[in-house]
Amino acid sequence: ELVPETTPPPTEPPIDTPSAQPEIVFGPTATGVRVGALIPEGVSLVTDDAWWGGGDGGTVIRLDPVTHEVEAEIEVPGRSGIDHGAGSIWVGTGEGGHIVRIDEDTNEIVATIDLGMPSTSGHFAFGSLWAIHNEEGLVSRIDADTNEVVATIEVGGSPRGETGDH
Repeated sequence: ELVPETTPPPTEPPIDTPSAQPEIVFGPTATGVRVGALIPEGVSLVTDDAWWGGGDGGTVIRLDPVTHEVEAEIEVPGRSGIDHGAGSIWVGTGEGGHIVRIDEDTNEIVATIDLGMPSTSGHFAFGSLWAIHNEEGLVSRIDADTNEVVATIEVGGSPRGETGDH
């Protein structure tokens, strides 16, 4: 059947719909979870769960994407970004200058790593968490085996970005 040229193509509802509160929107996407754009702390999708660095204060929330139920709430000292890798959820504390490591199986904080400076986000790749220090133009590498900063690299400018080696 031919479709007239005046018929607009079907579109998915916009992701960045304004709302009073940050929210997670569950819907049909490649990952099975569509995230609202008003979540500044981000979402990390891990196997059958979604981890959200949202909520009040420094709360990290683990959600079941099928039932939409909260499975766990973990208090961390502030938050600025969230990612996963090496069986853990990694949460930056922003101005606090730390990365908090949460065990995915127990929902417990297993390490707090001192960065010595604020971090705007962290991304897991190549066996390490890479903490981004946007204002300083630096990236710190945290070894997942030792939970220690093994290098701080000057990259200049305002580093941002994603990695992709989960």
